[in-house]
Amino acid sequence: MFATSKRAAFGAFSAVLALPSVGAVFAAPVAHADPPDPPPTFDQCVSRVSPTPLPLGAQPALTCFATFAEAMAFIGVSTPSSATAASVGLSAAASAAPYLAIFFENPDGTGASWVAWGTDCVGYSNLPSYIAGSVSGIRHGACSKVKHYSGSDLTGSFGYTNGLVGQLLPVPGVVNDNDLSVKWAP
Repeated sequence: MFATSKRAAFGAFSAVLALPSVGAVFAAPVAHADPPDPPPTFDQCVSRVSPTPLPLGAQPALTCFATFAEAMAFIGVSTPSSATAASVGLSAAASAAPYLAIFFENPDGTGASWVAWGTDCVGYSNLPSYIAGSVSGIRHGACSKVKHYSGSDLTGSFGYTNGLVGQLLPVPGVVNDNDLSVKWAP
């Protein structure tokens, strides 16, 4: 008797819910093409910076590329097309006469990069929004000393990197992954 009432209860329950038939739940798979490749990311950017500071809160104008090699070619540095910021050695980086510093998303020179391009190690810049707050590595160019700030317009905590031309260094602890503005010095 117990088994009969359990079956009866289940039958009444399923009738109230009006469960769909198995055929309606499992449809034949629809043929479709593979999804397209994602568009390239243009996170290898260059900015022309000058000793004249931008207005407070402003970010530098950017020219961005899909590859680091394209960004370096834009400022006149020839690198292999497969070059990454990490693979470019000191000699190639040192030949990039007009770059002040290259900022990287990762301490080993991988990920997004921003090339600060100019001729004078005087002045400062807010970091572009696509890389601001995520910089962990820097390759020094014409400027051997860079002061990194946790706030925009040279505010907040700060730390220094001092390096030879072409030297790749980690950003100091207090501003690692926290840079919002930088100041150059010769």
